[in-house]
Amino acid sequence: MADSPTSASHFGQAKVAGPTAARIRWTRHLEGPIVPGPVSVGGVAYVASNAGILHAIEVSSGKDLWSFDGGGAYGSDLSTAPTVLADGLILWPGPRNRLFALTAKGRLRWTISTPGDPLTPAVDEVRRTLVLSDTTGRLSRYRLGNGDSEPKRLWSLALASPSFGNPALGSDGTTYETAGDSLYAVAADGHLRWKVDTPAQVEVSAAISDDGVIVFGANDSTEYGVSFDGKVRWRHPIGNYTYSSPLTLAAHRVIFGNHSGEMTVLDTRNGRLSSRDRARGQIWTSAAVDAHGDAYFASRTGGIYGFTKDGRMLFNLKTSTTFASYPSIAADGTLLVGGDDGVLRAIG
Repeated sequence: MADSPTSASHFGQAKVAGPTAARIRWTRHLEGPIVPGPVSVGGVAYVASNAGILHAIEVSSGKDLWSFDGGGAYGSDLSTAPTVLADGLILWPGPRNRLFALTAKGRLRWTISTPGDPLTPAVDEVRRTLVLSDTTGRLSRYRLGNGDSEPKRLWSLALASPSFGNPALGSDGTTYETAGDSLYAVAADGHLRWKVDTPAQVEVSAAISDDGVIVFGANDSTEYGVSFDGKVRWRHPIGNYTYSSPLTLAAHRVIFGNHSGEMTVLDTRNGRLSSRDRARGQIWTSAAVDAHGDAYFASRTGGIYGFTKDGRMLFNLKTSTTFASYPSIAADGTLLVGGDDGVLRAIG
């Protein structure tokens, strides 16, 4: 059960090329399982362990620039990630049911308390608003303040429980959130526009494509494509459960994994299969995609994989651990993958 540490709409790919071979640059042992996904900004990676400590790590060396202790352990197999704003403010969904706002130097500015574990927040920096959900299915929107002032809550809405997907923001301010067995569309003013029900629980985030389709998977072994007016445009059978949140890409593409060890690319216009990469073991992670369209992900049997856009395997790095954390590609092309063994691996 995890969310995808990408843009506010869960669209896009890295602007640099990722690795073509499985060369380990460095490893870091943190305090507990690295289920939260790393987020890289410039030459710094922000990554937490389930022990509840957030690290700012220099990508070139693997050394800490600073760390922040959230005051308790958290998480299990729920992969969340910080959101980093243009001014360097870090919004970390951490332990004790709190969202922590930290400066680029690791100083605490403010916190928001949530009923359950907070999920990865989505921010509209133009409108200066923050959308935050938690595992109880509570969705809230805040107005961001200045300096150390706390955000002002604009509205809060109870959806279904549990909720494991972080919110995706549309360009008009609509929030698309998965909770229970449904996808919800909530307008910027907090009123429910529509919801799409499925026959089974949804354990992933939704992603918004460049052609106006909201994509998500449910545990009825189906990936769904939904239009902005709430109509289901297509259903694609995937043959198994999915804990892998979709990532939408340019040219009408979406990529996601499943429990059969398949990383699938569909055409968002019609749900038709474009390509499929096969790994050994269940895939709980989302994909990280580089500037060439090469895809990187990891499996529950300990493999870290790289595939070219046309389906040729670049590498299969075998480890002795399992992976739930979503990978990240740093600005210099380094692939960062956190393991359940507490090891952060940098592949360059």
